Amino acid sequence: MRSKMAALSAVVFGVMSAFAGVPALAQAVGLPPTMAACGPENVRYSVKTDPVQPVALEQVPVGKALVVLVENVPKVPLFVTLTLKVGLDGQWVGATRAREYMSFVVDPGVHHLCSSLQGAGLASLQDPIALHTLNVQAGKTYYFQVRLFGFGQDAVITSLDPVDGDEGQLLLQTMAHSVARVKK
Repeated sequence: MRSKMAALSAVVFGVMSAFAGVPALAQAVGLPPTMAACGPENVRYSVKTDPVQPVALEQVPVGKALVVLVENVPKVPLFVTLTLKVGLDGQWVGATRAREYMSFVVDPGVHHLCSSLQGAGLASLQDPIALHTLNVQAGKTYYFQVRLFGFGQDAVITSLDPVDGDEGQLLLQTMAHSVARVKK
Protein backbone atom coordinates (compact mmCIF):
# COMPACT_ATOMS: atom_id res chain seq x y z
CA MET A 1 0.00 0.00 0.00
CA ARG A 2 2.82 2.43 0.86
CA SER A 3 4.50 1.83 -2.50
CA LYS A 4 1.23 2.62 -4.29
CA MET A 5 0.83 5.84 -2.29
CA ALA A 6 4.46 6.81 -3.00
CA ALA A 7 3.95 6.16 -6.72
CA LEU A 8 0.72 8.18 -6.74
CA SER A 9 2.46 11.06 -4.90
CA ALA A 10 5.28 11.01 -7.47
CA VAL A 11 2.79 11.18 -10.33
CA VAL A 12 0.83 14.05 -8.72
CA PHE A 13 4.07 15.94 -8.01
CA GLY A 14 5.21 15.39 -11.61
CA VAL A 15 1.92 16.69 -13.01
CA MET A 16 2.00 19.73 -10.74
CA SER A 17 5.62 20.43 -11.68
CA ALA A 18 4.76 20.22 -15.36
CA PHE A 19 2.32 23.10 -14.90
CA ALA A 20 4.92 25.38 -13.27
CA GLY A 21 5.43 28.41 -15.49
CA VAL A 22 2.44 27.67 -17.74
CA PRO A 23 0.17 30.68 -18.21
CA ALA A 24 -2.72 30.77 -15.74
CA LEU A 25 -5.30 31.08 -18.53
CA ALA A 26 -4.06 27.84 -20.12
CA GLN A 27 -4.32 26.07 -16.77
CA ALA A 28 -7.80 27.49 -16.18
CA VAL A 29 -9.14 26.17 -19.47
CA GLY A 30 -7.51 22.80 -18.93
CA LEU A 31 -4.91 22.83 -21.71
CA PRO A 32 -2.01 20.44 -21.27
CA PRO A 33 1.27 22.29 -20.59
CA THR A 34 2.67 21.24 -23.95
CA MET A 35 -0.18 22.89 -25.83
CA ALA A 36 -0.15 25.97 -23.59
CA ALA A 37 2.95 27.20 -25.45
CA CYS A 38 0.97 27.67 -28.66
CA GLY A 39 -1.78 30.20 -29.26
CA PRO A 40 -5.48 29.78 -30.08
CA GLU A 41 -6.11 27.30 -32.91
CA ASN A 42 -8.38 29.66 -34.88
CA VAL A 43 -5.67 32.30 -35.51
CA ARG A 44 -4.38 32.27 -39.11
CA TYR A 45 -1.53 34.29 -40.62
CA SER A 46 -0.83 35.77 -44.02
CA VAL A 47 2.93 35.80 -44.62
CA LYS A 48 4.90 37.75 -47.20
CA THR A 49 8.61 38.07 -47.82
CA ASP A 50 9.99 41.42 -46.68
CA PRO A 51 10.84 43.33 -49.89
CA VAL A 52 13.92 44.88 -48.25
CA GLN A 53 16.68 42.28 -47.93
CA PRO A 54 18.77 41.69 -45.96
CA VAL A 55 17.00 42.89 -42.84
CA ALA A 56 19.15 43.65 -39.79
CA LEU A 57 18.06 41.96 -36.58
CA GLU A 58 16.18 44.31 -34.30
CA GLN A 59 17.97 46.08 -31.47
CA VAL A 60 17.31 44.41 -28.15
CA PRO A 61 16.25 46.73 -25.32
CA VAL A 62 18.32 46.58 -22.13
CA GLY A 63 17.10 43.77 -19.87
CA LYS A 64 15.56 41.78 -22.76
CA ALA A 65 16.68 39.01 -25.12
CA LEU A 66 16.09 38.19 -28.78
CA VAL A 67 14.71 34.95 -30.24
CA VAL A 68 15.37 34.29 -33.93
CA LEU A 69 13.48 31.47 -35.59
CA VAL A 70 14.46 30.16 -39.02
CA GLU A 71 12.16 27.95 -41.09
CA ASN A 72 14.87 25.79 -42.63
CA VAL A 73 12.55 24.00 -45.02
CA PRO A 74 13.11 23.53 -48.74
CA LYS A 75 10.75 25.29 -51.15
CA VAL A 76 9.37 22.10 -52.64
CA PRO A 77 5.72 21.37 -53.51
CA LEU A 78 5.10 19.39 -50.31
CA PHE A 79 6.19 22.28 -48.04
CA VAL A 80 5.89 25.51 -50.06
CA THR A 81 2.29 26.34 -49.11
CA LEU A 82 2.72 25.72 -45.41
CA THR A 83 2.89 28.61 -42.99
CA LEU A 84 4.65 28.06 -39.68
CA LYS A 85 3.06 29.87 -36.73
CA VAL A 86 5.30 30.65 -33.75
CA GLY A 87 3.92 30.85 -30.23
CA LEU A 88 5.37 31.83 -26.89
CA ASP A 89 3.67 31.16 -23.56
CA GLY A 90 0.23 30.65 -25.09
CA GLN A 91 0.25 33.57 -27.54
CA TRP A 92 1.16 33.61 -31.23
CA VAL A 93 4.04 36.00 -31.91
CA GLY A 94 4.29 35.63 -35.70
CA ALA A 95 4.73 33.28 -38.64
CA THR A 96 7.17 32.34 -41.41
CA ARG A 97 7.33 30.37 -44.64
CA ALA A 98 9.92 28.06 -46.20
CA ARG A 99 13.48 29.48 -46.20
CA GLU A 100 12.46 32.54 -44.17
CA TYR A 101 13.02 33.80 -40.61
CA MET A 102 11.43 35.98 -37.96
CA SER A 103 12.58 37.42 -34.64
CA PHE A 104 11.00 38.77 -31.48
CA VAL A 105 12.05 40.25 -28.13
CA VAL A 106 11.40 38.36 -24.87
CA ASP A 107 11.78 39.00 -21.15
CA PRO A 108 14.23 36.93 -19.11
CA GLY A 109 12.91 33.77 -17.45
CA VAL A 110 11.48 30.42 -18.45
CA HIS A 111 9.35 30.45 -21.60
CA HIS A 112 7.56 27.82 -23.65
CA LEU A 113 8.17 28.09 -27.41
CA CYS A 114 5.88 26.48 -30.00
CA SER A 115 5.96 26.04 -33.76
CA SER A 116 2.79 24.87 -35.44
CA LEU A 117 2.07 24.32 -39.12
CA GLN A 118 -0.86 26.11 -40.74
CA GLY A 119 -1.97 25.16 -44.23
CA ALA A 120 -3.90 22.86 -46.49
CA GLY A 121 -3.85 19.15 -45.81
CA LEU A 122 -2.64 19.32 -42.21
CA ALA A 123 -5.05 16.58 -41.15
CA SER A 124 -2.71 14.03 -42.70
CA LEU A 125 0.42 15.29 -40.96
CA GLN A 126 1.78 13.09 -38.23
CA ASP A 127 3.25 15.78 -35.97
CA PRO A 128 2.60 19.42 -37.05
CA ILE A 129 3.58 20.92 -33.66
CA ALA A 130 7.03 21.17 -32.06
CA LEU A 131 7.86 22.58 -28.62
CA HIS A 132 10.89 23.81 -26.70
CA THR A 133 11.38 25.17 -23.18
CA LEU A 134 13.65 28.19 -23.15
CA ASN A 135 15.41 29.69 -20.12
CA VAL A 136 16.11 33.23 -21.32
CA GLN A 137 18.90 35.46 -19.99
CA ALA A 138 18.89 39.19 -20.66
CA GLY A 139 21.19 40.43 -23.42
CA LYS A 140 21.42 37.11 -25.26
CA THR A 141 20.22 36.05 -28.70
CA TYR A 142 18.67 32.59 -29.10
CA TYR A 143 18.53 30.94 -32.53
CA PHE A 144 16.14 28.14 -33.46
CA GLN A 145 15.52 26.30 -36.67
CA VAL A 146 12.40 24.45 -37.67
CA ARG A 147 12.81 21.55 -40.03
CA LEU A 148 10.24 19.24 -41.56
CA PHE A 149 10.98 15.63 -42.25
CA GLY A 150 8.81 13.85 -44.81
CA PHE A 151 8.30 10.11 -44.69
CA GLY A 152 6.17 9.07 -47.64
CA GLN A 153 3.08 10.89 -48.82
CA ASP A 154 1.34 11.53 -45.51
CA ALA A 155 3.89 11.52 -42.70
CA VAL A 156 5.62 14.78 -41.87
CA ILE A 157 7.35 15.40 -38.56
CA THR A 158 8.22 18.90 -37.34
CA SER A 159 11.45 19.56 -35.45
CA LEU A 160 12.21 22.75 -33.43
CA ASP A 161 15.89 22.82 -32.47
CA PRO A 162 18.21 25.41 -30.90
CA VAL A 163 21.34 26.26 -32.89
CA ASP A 164 24.41 28.15 -31.70
CA GLY A 165 25.14 31.73 -32.72
CA ASP A 166 27.56 30.84 -35.54
CA GLU A 167 25.09 28.43 -37.16
CA GLY A 168 22.27 30.93 -36.62
CA GLN A 169 24.21 33.69 -38.42
CA LEU A 170 25.05 31.31 -41.27
CA LEU A 171 21.38 30.33 -41.67
CA LEU A 172 20.32 34.00 -41.74
CA GLN A 173 22.65 34.67 -44.68
CA THR A 174 20.60 32.30 -46.84
CA MET A 175 17.10 33.21 -45.62
CA ALA A 176 14.63 36.01 -46.31
CA HIS A 177 12.82 37.94 -43.59
CA SER A 178 9.10 37.18 -43.11
CA VAL A 179 6.41 39.78 -42.51
CA ALA A 180 3.30 38.19 -40.98
CA ARG A 181 -0.15 39.61 -40.40
CA VAL A 182 -3.09 37.97 -38.68
CA LYS A 183 -5.87 37.23 -41.16
CA LYS A 184 -9.16 38.94 -40.30
